[in-house]
Amino acid sequence: MLAYLKGKIINKFEDSIIIEINGCFGLKIYVPHPENFDINSESTIRTVLIIREDSFNIFGFKNENEIKVFNLLTSIPKMSSKVALNILSKYSPDEISNIVTDSNFEALKKVAGIGEKSARKIILYLSEKLNNFDTFIESSKINNESYIEAKNALTNLGLSTNEAKNLLNKVLETHKDIKNSDFLIKEAIKLMKNEENKH
Repeated sequence: MLAYLKGKIINKFEDSIIIEINGCFGLKIYVPHPENFDINSESTIRTVLIIREDSFNIFGFKNENEIKVFNLLTSIPKMSSKVALNILSKYSPDEISNIVTDSNFEALKKVAGIGEKSARKIILYLSEKLNNFDTFIESSKINNESYIEAKNALTNLGLSTNEAKNLLNKVLETHKDIKNSDFLIKEAIKLMKNEENKH
């Protein structure tokens, strides 16, 4: 219904920003990280429109991966959109994937609005969809096959799945356009050795 908005950022708050559209009107958009937006800068924001009986809210994200995780979270019964946004404000999609994999209830309980019962419900629900959850998180980074090949190679070397994913994510932060699994493996091993030498 509302795929994206393009305009000037004219203000930002703790959980939202105001974007001016065509110099005519301003819209309040709830976002995970308002601090990442610069006032007076032009920005294109991917959006999700949530309409309830008593509210009409726009949620904004910088990439499709965050939108997919947000939509998955809000599909959980009785999960409010604000709490889903709180989760994405606290953790990245990759970190959420790791939390689900490790059944890390304590990590989720650190999010505002989530207690013991809610944390268990979220992880149980997401665990049932873990394969699809991991697939769309990983595929948004590079060619999905290359990422999975690199991850499998690293786990074959003795790393845990989470360790492999964390290394690859760090590599991709500085080499965003790489689609070659051999390069990813080489850089991940290099990074691992550098981190070991620091300890």
